[in-house]
Amino acid sequence: MRKARIFRPYLFVAAAIAAAATFGFLLSDIAVEAQGAQPSRTATFAPEQASVNIPEDGAYFANDDFRFTVAHKYGVTLLQFSGDDEVFVLTVERAPVGAHILKYDTGDVALQVTGYGAVTLYTSSAPGGLPAARTGDGDPIRFPVPSLSMVRAQATRLGNLLQQVTSMDVTFDADWPNLEDSAERYLTLDAMRITTRALRGLCANRALDAALAAKVHGIYMVRGDKPAATIRNGVLTVAIAPQYGLRGRLSSLATARAIRAQI
Repeated sequence: MRKARIFRPYLFVAAAIAAAATFGFLLSDIAVEAQGAQPSRTATFAPEQASVNIPEDGAYFANDDFRFTVAHKYGVTLLQFSGDDEVFVLTVERAPVGAHILKYDTGDVALQVTGYGAVTLYTSSAPGGLPAARTGDGDPIRFPVPSLSMVRAQATRLGNLLQQVTSMDVTFDADWPNLEDSAERYLTLDAMRITTRALRGLCANRALDAALAAKVHGIYMVRGDKPAATIRNGVLTVAIAPQYGLRGRLSSLATARAIRAQI
């Protein structure tokens, strides 16, 4: 029997998916602190060709409701909302009059920056955009390397969490002995957290909850040619692709969209 959910939602889903009511829960906070010793190293990723450093690195707020950090690292633009462990990797596109548009991996707009540096945040509650102001340098975005035992512990914990808050009876599994590379361990753990978030959001809709409980009986993490989420024969296979660096896993938005398309 499903226990009561406790969500702390961040309603900053891009306007193009705002019509899907279940997505309002996708970016809720999940308390999944690592058990045991804390990681002491930081994962490193092969840099992409350096993107334009727009907007300026630092902490921002919009309308007193949304606080987020923008950082440029490994040649990509990163976005992290306050109180949220998910780090979004944005694609930067040039726009007329010196402007730039920054998008999630779904293609939905996250930020727009004018030619003179004004920043606008796009949210589901304000699809027309909210002006954002830089408040300071902000906390650095880090990528701590978990040990294999920590990844396995979190796999158990996240599987238990899904069993508690959804109708799904699933566990996370992987080719554990081959998770030797530090970047691969980081991406595997990150993808498990992201998949948990996506499934929680989808299962907030009772019809989708029932459909997923009937269709998905296990979740398997693999290394693939590209990041993906595929349902086949009762297994949700989530692929990471470390060769793409920080783009080597889907965001919670893209994961939910991929899963929903297969239900």
